[in-house]
Amino acid sequence: MLLIMIYLVFFSVGLPNSMLGAAWPSIQGELSASAEWMGVIAAICAGGTILSSLLCVRIVNRLGISRTIFYSLLLTVAGLIGYLAASSPYMIFAASLLIGSSAGCLVAALNAYLSLHYEARHLNWVHCFWGVGSMVGPALLTLSYQMNHTWRGGYVFAACCVGLISVFFTFTLPRWKASRASSENVGDSAAEGFVSNGEAMRMPGVKTILLLFLSYYAAESCMTLWITSFAGEVYALSESQAALMSSLFFLGITAGRGISGFVNMRFSSFTLVRCSVILMLTGILVLLLGSGYIMCVIGVLLTGLGCASINPCIVHELPLLVGRRASQSVTALQQAASSLGSMLMPLVTGFLFGRLGVALMPWWMLCFAAALFILLRMVERRRNTKVN
Repeated sequence: MLLIMIYLVFFSVGLPNSMLGAAWPSIQGELSASAEWMGVIAAICAGGTILSSLLCVRIVNRLGISRTIFYSLLLTVAGLIGYLAASSPYMIFAASLLIGSSAGCLVAALNAYLSLHYEARHLNWVHCFWGVGSMVGPALLTLSYQMNHTWRGGYVFAACCVGLISVFFTFTLPRWKASRASSENVGDSAAEGFVSNGEAMRMPGVKTILLLFLSYYAAESCMTLWITSFAGEVYALSESQAALMSSLFFLGITAGRGISGFVNMRFSSFTLVRCSVILMLTGILVLLLGSGYIMCVIGVLLTGLGCASINPCIVHELPLLVGRRASQSVTALQQAASSLGSMLMPLVTGFLFGRLGVALMPWWMLCFAAALFILLRMVERRRNTKVN
């Protein structure tokens, strides 16, 4: 029951993730919003995620993980209600801050909890459910449009879904108290001593881990934001074919995490991550050297499949890499670094592509993949040293 609830919570985190992009043309017209405000909204959401991730350790140690999750779910519901009730772009800003803040706290707290108490395959599968939520969000908007409602109807459906998950979550509260940790605090950090973010940052190897996550999310955001433009300009695909590439990338990530959960039952997390980076490199090379619609599809799917298990598998290894006592703090820092990479790197990439052209994208992705490979080897060497 507890594990099923965690899966549903990750689904709820993914649900609003892609709704804004799908609804933005309608929102922009109705609220008379400027086109560039979409970037401001994304930055506000990422800022909320970073802030709540950094505060997550203190929140969990004060409230306990069950109440932290419950209140974060309520924040998500409040943010979705803020969207559907918005009468100006400024209300969208406030709602985005709520959703970003709730997502940061939820993911950081649950990643740490899962890495301590469950096998690596569950990290892959819950992140797969995040991807399912990201795909269901736009589908709710489509359903609303088909029922002759506006974009607000899609947010009504989403708020009801997360609200129901919040209600179901209340029935699991006793189980959290009796869970493997035998404590509300993630990793029993209250009993072992509080590890602050500053203390965690000074631990050997932590900066390398954070750089690894920053590089991964920089690569993921690059593909998410520019693969459609790349497919249209370089592969000369039609508008509809090019637009499909972004969905195929997320499909590759979601399907890859589902498959990785089963593969992880036989192979170690680091073996799986090494194979994932190789698969990612293969997909990038296909995009670089290939031509035509089919090769573009293959390249995008391979890149998505390669990206799938990097995040969940490394998160699962954090207690071994830094110790159980510090794992909550490092997981929170990892979530903040990931959001920072997603927020800042698109600015650098946009500046670069604006001057040199979007055809540079595979070469830029190769740089990220090389950085991932080097940083992964550094982290793996540290892991082997601790094991030995």
